[in-house]
Amino acid sequence: MLSGCEGARGIGGEKGRSEPLRGAWVTRTHAVATSPPGQTQPFVSHEPPRACRLLVLALLVPLAGCGPDSVSIPQVPDLQSAIALFDAPSGTVPIDSASTQVEEAGRRLDALESSRLGDVLADILASLRKRLQDNRITPSPDTPKDPEKPEVDGYLRVQRVCRGWDDPSNTPDTANGTLDLLAVVRHRELQRGLNLTAGACKGRVRVGQTQVFVHPFVDGTLVLGLEGELPQTAEETRAVVQMNGTLGTDTATTRLDTAFRLLEGRIEVAVPVGDGQIVVTRDPNGFQMRGKNGTFICSIESGTCQ
Repeated sequence: MLSGCEGARGIGGEKGRSEPLRGAWVTRTHAVATSPPGQTQPFVSHEPPRACRLLVLALLVPLAGCGPDSVSIPQVPDLQSAIALFDAPSGTVPIDSASTQVEEAGRRLDALESSRLGDVLADILASLRKRLQDNRITPSPDTPKDPEKPEVDGYLRVQRVCRGWDDPSNTPDTANGTLDLLAVVRHRELQRGLNLTAGACKGRVRVGQTQVFVHPFVDGTLVLGLEGELPQTAEETRAVVQMNGTLGTDTATTRLDTAFRLLEGRIEVAVPVGDGQIVVTRDPNGFQMRGKNGTFICSIESGTCQ
């Protein structure tokens, strides 16, 4: 887990219902807080626990009925072109001389794997999943519309203070950096596009059930396109990610401006070639490279493919 603690606040309402969407419900004129029950007052957010430096902000707005008069919903990022690239690569695998692509693919995969970025993302996505479920929103972008449930538009933001590289410490400290994840809900359906901003995040990821920790570092912007429902673990994550920033660990970092795909524990990266981009992942015999001319296994030593 990356976060040291969590707090939550929320406002919103549903058509025809006067019950809280996690924290308080709001009509056009007043808010009723869930604690203490029955107290009517101008809306104020609920404070997280004293030790927290972390906030989950939910704003779910009814399409009609009680609620704020108008709310500006953030734009959802469009990653359809990136998703299409991984389904049908645009470039040609240079099967006779792929040394440059082998080297670049190795650099990108090394950074993604050594930093355990997949675990970092899965952890905050699992938190988003829980917050949506707390608000009775299904954590999948493929949910069929239920005519019995009121439609809701809104957005939800998960903000975290990272745990830092000091393994014994559990005290949140903003000096360890932050993660800020933004999700949008339209017509009660989670949108595929998510925005994540990492501010010099120093994380801590446990390796399996051991007492060994990896200390990731990530700083920059990541746009995610979900290809399945929100995960609970890294092995469940299915998403295409466009990253622009710095990635690494407490011992080494590198600049990474690339698209990659998390596919239930496996990582694919996009690598440029002369006529577009190819998709590369690890293989027991080197690298598997997919292009518009087919799929090949490429040797790390010779740089040739077959």
